[in-house]
Amino acid sequence: MKYIVGLVLGRWIERSLINSLMKRKYLSGVGKGFSLVEILVMVLIIATLASIGMPSYVNFVERSRVQEVVELARVFATAEQRFHMLNGRYSADPSTLDIEVTGLNYFVIVRPITVDPRGNGFVIQVTRNNRQRPTTLSNYTVEFAVDSMGNSAFTGQLTPPGLVSLIGRYVRASNSIPINLMVWQPHPGYRPSGGGNGGGGGIFVLPP
Repeated sequence: MKYIVGLVLGRWIERSLINSLMKRKYLSGVGKGFSLVEILVMVLIIATLASIGMPSYVNFVERSRVQEVVELARVFATAEQRFHMLNGRYSADPSTLDIEVTGLNYFVIVRPITVDPRGNGFVIQVTRNNRQRPTTLSNYTVEFAVDSMGNSAFTGQLTPPGLVSLIGRYVRASNSIPINLMVWQPHPGYRPSGGGNGGGGGIFVLPP
């Protein structure tokens, strides 16, 4: 909302200033150029609009990269369920699953996978690598949890029922993904904690 108001106000000021300058230049019949003060005002307006719009653009691009984690999570959840059906347990080693994870551009898998010792589910963590990472962001972590009842979730909302005793009400990890980069809806009660700009964690139930 702040970005929209700033953008509208900036454009209105810019348009008003240009119209005023054009009227003075052409309606007066004198083709004089812009003064130094007028040019400085224009530069200030452009710089202000850029400072408002650039963070929003960076967040938009980074959120699109987080989609890579969403797709990876779906693949892992399905592979772990197949492994569990065949072996009666979940695997902590991604290399034992019947999938080959290649082509990750912006994230790396944290090994080993955290498996509940009672067989109630597992938690996968991925960390942002340095490829095209904005300097304003740290190497944040995304958590993905699946319980034995098939409930699956990301950082930011309530933990699946089967894993509450293992990881608590929310998934907790150092330097978790910032809320403004989540491409899922975080739980209203979620409060970041832990590592700096993101902190904390939580859960999001994936649609079928």
